[in-house]
Amino acid sequence: MTHDLAVVGLGIVGAAAVHAATRAGARVAGIDAGAAGAGTSSTSFAWLNACKKEPEHYHRLNAEGMAVHRELAAELGDDGGHHPGGSLEWTESVEEREPGVASVSAPVAGKDGSLLAAVSVSGPVERMSRHPGKNFGGAVAHCARSLSAALAAS
Repeated sequence: MTHDLAVVGLGIVGAAAVHAATRAGARVAGIDAGAAGAGTSSTSFAWLNACKKEPEHYHRLNAEGMAVHRELAAELGDDGGHHPGGSLEWTESVEEREPGVASVSAPVAGKDGSLLAAVSVSGPVERMSRHPGKNFGGAVAHCARSLSAALAAS
């Protein structure tokens, strides 16, 4: 098969280039050392935001990028990996409420985006560590975000 274009590296930028080129009618060969999106893009927070972006034209560029991501997410459906919730949030507590106990909690949003509940994991400091957010924050926040998404879809 003949290709019009080869894209080397299929992280978010390379995958976006392949997507745009194929939509424009190009025959594209996507090449990556591993699975698409499994490199740096898979370990990044990749937070789409326009918060506190200065100067104003940079803010507008970020806001426009967020709008394009929403459009792409609608086109790709649930398998697109887009999480419109924004940031990864959790809070940790080490012996603040109870001696010897550490915890990590993350917010669960209702359909309207308001705080509805929280997901929390707690245990002895010797098992949770003195930095439970570092060890468990991502997993707890992922669970909370999944619950929020399920509630929004119901």
